[in-house]
Amino acid sequence: MPLAISIEVGLIICFGVPKPTEVSKQAWQLFMIFLTTIVGLIMTPLPIGAWAFVCLMISVITKTITIKNALSTFTKGVIWLIVVSFLFRRRFMETGLGYCLVSNPRDDYARKLGTYPIQFNCIYVDWYR
Repeated sequence: MPLAISIEVGLIICFGVPKPTEVSKQAWQLFMIFLTTIVGLIMTPLPIGAWAFVCLMISVITKTITIKNALSTFTKGVIWLIVVSFLFRRRFMETGLGYCLVSNPRDDYARKLGTYPIQFNCIYVDWYR
């Protein structure tokens, strides 16, 4: 169902909404693929990386952008910063490290566990599980 909804958004933009005269055909196709990508990232019909790659390949197959332009974005540091931040977020959620780092030493839970030594223990033990 999420896959169908994600693809329908792009098809509705492509065939159901008239293209403004000021916008080129290539820009309109790129807008359609962009909206499909965003809806797919929200609905998650596939894992994030797979969905982004599928949409990237669709933009190349439809000749909206060239393969050189499509793959040139992977050389930029900002893209990898975003990928690494998602990887860190996942690891923080799996290990509970985020809760250990932000727990207030005056909190009942933190007071029972010994506050700061527990936080340092979480950093060392949970991170390297």
